[in-house]
Amino acid sequence: MLLQVQQHGEAWYINPADQKRYYLGKPTDAFQVMRELGIGISNNDFDSFWIKVPARLSGRILLKVQDLGKAYYINPKDLKMHYLGSPSDAFQIMRKVGLGVTKIDLEKIPQHIKGTITPQQTQVSQTKTGYQSNETDIFYPVARIVDGDTFDVVIDEKTERIRTIGMDTPEVVDPRKTVQYFGKEASAKATELLLNRRVRLEADPTQGERDSYGRLLRYVYRDDGLFFNKWMIENGFAHEYTFIIPYKFQEEFQEAQKAARENARGLWAPKETRNNTESTKQAEQSQETQSAQSEGHTWYTSSHPSAKYYYCDTDLVWQELKKENVRSFSSEAELLKKFERMLHEPCK
Repeated sequence: MLLQVQQHGEAWYINPADQKRYYLGKPTDAFQVMRELGIGISNNDFDSFWIKVPARLSGRILLKVQDLGKAYYINPKDLKMHYLGSPSDAFQIMRKVGLGVTKIDLEKIPQHIKGTITPQQTQVSQTKTGYQSNETDIFYPVARIVDGDTFDVVIDEKTERIRTIGMDTPEVVDPRKTVQYFGKEASAKATELLLNRRVRLEADPTQGERDSYGRLLRYVYRDDGLFFNKWMIENGFAHEYTFIIPYKFQEEFQEAQKAARENARGLWAPKETRNNTESTKQAEQSQETQSAQSEGHTWYTSSHPSAKYYYCDTDLVWQELKKENVRSFSSEAELLKKFERMLHEPCK
């Protein structure tokens, strides 16, 4: 929120989604802007934010969709939520938390023009007409598949774990959960499409750099141009998944899921037709291959609370761990049951 100190204290809202300024005018005008730019949020997510609001929601407006659309503003200064209430209440909050700005500095921020297309609409339109990102085409080798939506790549000789944006596959490796329906098929398909291939990774500013587990959040393009995230959804190996804030390809992914469901592809097919299919066999073969690769090795990690990685015995980095914190295991599965860690480097 900005207040134009050299005029009459006119209030402006800077929308983090497009970095444009919106004139708030009268209380009713300000309240309407809040409603139009607000992000819907469930009661469960809202309640969790009383402890700590994620930094990526800084400056956003949240609407409780299960509670009559009550609006809250996230103050970037302290990440606290401010209830906007009635139009006059919202206007007073803006005056209270707004930062003073000169006319010269304000004019450096582009102004939203009513009736123009929003950035999200523009991006979706471009993707349907062959839009390509402006990032340099750098490709990274895929070293290991964790499950259908998570895998490891090697970046500058370091293993990084990737969590794909906008999609979610049934659980298959979390030791705290049972293997979910179609999870093995999704994992097998990811193995078939990505393992030992090279991929280009694309970030999305709306989703942040990493998730709470430290995984890089990315869109994934194979070296032959296949858009992995969308392909998995439209062929029924993954669900479309939105985590609070809409992402760049949300509309396109939702349309892909609709097509998969209407054509009964993959996990949308009747369960009885999935028994003894080729994809099931591939899933079993994939699991056997990865298990065989990990057999005969010892696995190490640190018991320190800040530790993030675990190591195969061929990865000599484990020897740099403090001796009093080192824990060793005869199997990878045994280690993962006790510690939530990411693999630093595949076994050699």
